[in-house]
Amino acid sequence: MNSGGSSGGGEKHSTKSVPGEKTDADALFVALVLAPGTFSRNKFFALFQDSELMHARTRAKAVRSLIKELTEPWAHPGERPSRSCPIIEEEYEQEGELHLTYRVEELNYKRSILLTPLEAATLRYSLHQSHLRELASSDREMVERALSKLAPS
Repeated sequence: MNSGGSSGGGEKHSTKSVPGEKTDADALFVALVLAPGTFSRNKFFALFQDSELMHARTRAKAVRSLIKELTEPWAHPGERPSRSCPIIEEEYEQEGELHLTYRVEELNYKRSILLTPLEAATLRYSLHQSHLRELASSDREMVERALSKLAPS
């Protein structure tokens, strides 16, 4: 077991995506929702140590599970899905946060979640990519603005 010795020097344990800059938590959140495999534990070890970035990873995992539940099952053309699609019971914004409740009748499953504006925009962006929802330009701009923080200035 290597505890961080010889390969890679000090940069190995950095939370930097760009030399000299700390990774932005919102940018990391969006990246991990849209492309979960982009920041592997081996290459970006520090992302698994910094508490703010760990929180972003946890938020991304929750939103990815929400996307999965709202977009599956994906039946092949002409086939019936293996279970009924989720039914959104309640969706409203209050004080900038999205309150969402949905259910899957066949499973007697119900889930409610409270999302920040960026989390909601990222969810809607992903649902748009799955052809399940239109995307407001404000959501696209918010997601792209967050992602731009990962790029060098």
